[in-house]
Amino acid sequence: MPISTVKIRLNKARNKLKTEALKMVEDTFGRQKSEPKVEIKSVEGYLSIHEMGYEFLRLSESAPSSPNDIYVSKSNIEQASMNLGYFIVGQARPPNGE
Repeated sequence: MPISTVKIRLNKARNKLKTEALKMVEDTFGRQKSEPKVEIKSVEGYLSIHEMGYEFLRLSESAPSSPNDIYVSKSNIEQASMNLGYFIVGQARPPNGE
């Protein structure tokens, strides 16, 4: 096979790869743009401890556990020097996977 034919085929292959790579990038960014944004909401409640040892915000200090409890991570508690019983006002995102 002549060298010129090899060069032509190689250039066609490169162009095809470039086109496919650009399409993949456009598809990826297009999907990211169409994914719904995470809705952040304002929350408030008293910092209390769950039976399992996790900290949550509850509507009142004496309220029992409920599905409406808002999880607060240990790192957030330590970073803000929060203690149990504090009334907290802040913003929260839905749990992962929702």
